Amino acid sequence: MEPSARIGRILEAGMEGLPILKQVALVALVGVAGLVAPAVAAEHGKPVVVSTTPTTGALSLHVEPATGAEAVRVNCAGPANAPVTITLFATLSSDIPTVVVSRHDFTIDRSGQLSTTISIASDFVRGSILTVRVTSLDTVVPAQASLLVGAPNPHVSVPLEQLPAIFTH
Repeated sequence: MEPSARIGRILEAGMEGLPILKQVALVALVGVAGLVAPAVAAEHGKPVVVSTTPTTGALSLHVEPATGAEAVRVNCAGPANAPVTITLFATLSSDIPTVVVSRHDFTIDRSGQLSTTISIASDFVRGSILTVRVTSLDTVVPAQASLLVGAPNPHVSVPLEQLPAIFTH
């Protein structure tokens, strides 16, 4: 018999006559062993995978400007189902400390991939350095990439932005 089935039977039948303190102690002991969740989930028809394998590995990162938006496209690879935090930093000048632009929490999918688009607001300063850092658990090696902030539509010529001929000669 599976350990979770045994625990389920103990919790169903064996707890009724026990004093409340013993019931609490038994549930705490079983909970520490990680066996309550599968028993409860099985009772409700929901599969649960309990893993004691630590998440290890390294993250890889590719960042590029999102055309037409004040944003970056972030593609990250790493351990499946690992929680990650993506933090954007802006270096605006050598005279100003680097600032945190934003921080976002995600989970890498089960194939080990994460793709998202993140706004770079409030770093709209052309020529500033935007650094994207992705971190996870202590056992996962982080990754970092940087790019220069440019115009969201660099290949578009807008007449309003053109200097009159009088100023170009």
